[in-house]
Amino acid sequence: MSDQVPRDALIHDLAIVLAGALHPSAELGPAPRLAARRMQDVLGIADGETVKGIEKRLNAVLVDGMTPVTEPRRNGQARLPVALTGSVIATMDFGRACYTVPWAMWSDMQGRLWLHPDYDTTTAPHGTMSMRVELREDGYRVWPVRGHAYRPRAEPGYYGTPSRPFIPVAVIEGAPDGGGQR
Repeated sequence: MSDQVPRDALIHDLAIVLAGALHPSAELGPAPRLAARRMQDVLGIADGETVKGIEKRLNAVLVDGMTPVTEPRRNGQARLPVALTGSVIATMDFGRACYTVPWAMWSDMQGRLWLHPDYDTTTAPHGTMSMRVELREDGYRVWPVRGHAYRPRAEPGYYGTPSRPFIPVAVIEGAPDGGGQR
């Protein structure tokens, strides 16, 4: 029996698995063979590659059984899985609450508040990711963490240069003085 039949079936199954992992609601549509061929191209599977070679490639491309990575592992070096990439303050969704660390915000010498654009956000508070931030029509709103103090500084207290300009805070919510703009 030729290796070609199980090889094509494996590529087809792989296309279904990866389509489901990347987009749980995605369907392969009426042309699963075409989708499988595209997946073969994406994974770099040569036409003559054996099932064993495909399985080895699959093990290098998938982490935790189902999580596609941005690049296959090379030379024993793990690559960042898509599932572990997150959003940052600068790319937050409009109208959606996110949480970040309290030190993502700082005050300049005039008392204006700024957010560091590159700090990670989560959709639920956990650990030090406890400061709520929302992007609304009037700009970024922040709910500061109780007990965390801010002092005006001539420069932000961050290491490295941000990838984008600092983001002005439009409104502070829950502040003792009402949190309005100054």
